[in-house]
Parts: sequence; C-alpha cells; structure tokens
Amino acid sequence: MTNEEKGRYYDQLLEQHSRKATRVSDLQNKIDMTKMDKEEIKKIFSLALVDHNLEEFFKYCTDDLKVILHPKHVAAGIYDKKSIPKLFEHLAKSFPHWSETIEKIYHDKEERVFITVSKGNSSTIKDLWDIHWLYYNEKNKIYRIEERIDTLHLAEGNVGPRI
Repeated sequence: MTNEEKGRYYDQLLEQHSRKATRVSDLQNKIDMTKMDKEEIKKIFSLALVDHNLEEFFKYCTDDLKVILHPKHVAAGIYDKKSIPKLFEHLAKSFPHWSETIEKIYHDKEERVFITVSKGNSSTIKDLWDIHWLYYNEKNKIYRIEERIDTLHLAEGNVGPRI
C-alpha cells in the first residue's frame, strides 16, 4: 500500500470514527453490560494492555487486525499484526513501567463493539485516560481497535516524546 493509499484509508477511518464518536451518547441507550462478555473482553484485552503478551492476545484477533491510534496519540498511525510488536517496544522506551487498568467496559451487541475506558500510568505519565473501541466479527475475533487519549494531558505537557 502506498503512502497516498494509506493516507486515504486513514482519512476514511477517521471519518467513520467521527460519525461513530458522535453517536456514543446514543449508544449508551443500547449498551448491554452482560457480565460474562465484559469479563471475557477484559481478560482478552488485558493480555495486551496489562500483560503485554501480544502473542496470546493475537489468538483472539483476525489475521488482518488493525490498530488505529488517532492523531493526538504520540504514536498516531495505523498498525497491523506485524508492526504492533515494534509499536509496543517504542512505547516501552518512551513510557517506562507503563501499566494500564481497564476501569469501565461497555458493549453494543448490534454494532459488535466493546468500548473500554482505561487509565494508564508510567514513570513519566500519571492518570492518562484512554478510550478503546474493539470491533469484533461474527466469530468473536477482534478485527479493529481504535484508541483515543485524554488530550488534557497533552495540553499540560504530561506526555513523553513522539516516536
């Protein structure tokens, strides 16, 4: 994929995300907070966020998994299974002792998406809020993850170097 194609694809994903983000309050009316589903996605997503065990996490994902970190993120971009491990290496260098705790999980079965709200800490950042959208297919495999961060920390200068 050329850089121009990647740019168009990224713009398309941003446009889709913007439409969905404006519907978040509407989604709250349709949210199903089934405990078993919430606990299962928490266990699965914690493999990546908490344990940093990507090999095990990838077992719950499609082969064409895309992780989209939106423009305000220090590592903004679109990542696939091959590039995600390098992303984690870079983030580990930029944010030593990174840990993340999933605070809330919402589930919209119609849209097949989990929305997680988590709080991250490292030796350079305290209490950074992340929102993740985890889209899954009919086989319950995650095929896309989108992340937005708390931009207040950006305004306060409470972030590490761009990678």
